[in-house]
Amino acid sequence: MPRKSHYGDGSVYQRKDGRWEAIIFHEGRKISVYGKTEIEARKKMRERQRQVLAGEIARDPTRQTVGDYLLQWLDSCKVGIRPHTTKNYQSHIQHVLNHPIAKIQLQKLTREHIQSFYNTLNLAPSSMRTLHTTYKKAFQDAVEAEKLVKNPCHKVKLPQPQDGEMHEPPPENIVVIIQDILDIAQAEFEQEQSRISLIVLFAIATGMRIGELAALRWEHLDLEKSLVAVRGTLIEIEEIKIGPPKTKSSKRNIVLADFAVEALRAYRVKQLKQKLQTKNWEQLNLVFANRKGGFLQTSLIRRQFKAFLNQHGILEKYRLRKFKFHWLRHGTASILFAMGIPIEVIGQMLGHTRASSITANIYTHIDQQLHIQAASAMNKLVQHQ
Repeated sequence: MPRKSHYGDGSVYQRKDGRWEAIIFHEGRKISVYGKTEIEARKKMRERQRQVLAGEIARDPTRQTVGDYLLQWLDSCKVGIRPHTTKNYQSHIQHVLNHPIAKIQLQKLTREHIQSFYNTLNLAPSSMRTLHTTYKKAFQDAVEAEKLVKNPCHKVKLPQPQDGEMHEPPPENIVVIIQDILDIAQAEFEQEQSRISLIVLFAIATGMRIGELAALRWEHLDLEKSLVAVRGTLIEIEEIKIGPPKTKSSKRNIVLADFAVEALRAYRVKQLKQKLQTKNWEQLNLVFANRKGGFLQTSLIRRQFKAFLNQHGILEKYRLRKFKFHWLRHGTASILFAMGIPIEVIGQMLGHTRASSITANIYTHIDQQLHIQAASAMNKLVQHQ
């Protein structure tokens, strides 16, 4: 039987299993804590009462689980976000659904739960960061909806790579690697005019994302003025199509280095010949098209890039387990920065929303001459001047 207590003290009694249970009520909801002894149970009860008085116990009458909440959150945020973002959210939430943390009541979720969950994941650092960003946003929305008082992702430490685990090459190494890749790609293109060598050349020359390259059309190029207009990215969910750029700042114009213009002119001639020899050529006017003029899937670009690296011994030479296509973009930024190109120009060239800690909105106009200097820096890289 519960022991008689003063109003507000709660009830404490010993259960049949020998444990002691202390009960308090908050906004019509029963809250129980347990202890091996009566003293321990009362101590926990006083702490819970303190949390109630401090407003640290949020309302959640549905007793919703973490998994149920995240699925509900995903449905609620699908409107107004890009399909690719939705796909990423789904992938991140699936990690939770495959883990016991999904069955914990949202009300009881703590930072310790999140930390323990993170420690079980075996993800690359970049993947871990994007996953953490998703969870922070989801649980912050729960705080704003008064389902949580605090965001359990706050101050959680992301797991560090184990010794020997490969991750992105350090900046001082990536510049050397990119220089090597650029030299090899240029030599291969001069001999074979292969599509992958041009893609690599163009990716380094412009810093464009892989989806932007796959969506590039000839009408987006002005070879007389050495300009490329980035106006879309390839969407590969349900159907393959060209969608809007990743962000507002991703819509941009880039001044091309001379070697990129010359390579594009030569490749254009080759592609036109291929078009005349191919039946049912798709009239998409893509720069980097498949054998019938259709969309070149980004997964194929990545596979061909991997084969390109293996063929020329890049991974073995630099003792790398892998080298991601996206790292070409990092290399472009590192090279231009080392050559003294202002960080704001590099940020605009790559389509970053933020350049360093300065928002792109502050720099609404940067002298065109600085962009021409960026292209000249690329020319010097090829010419080794």
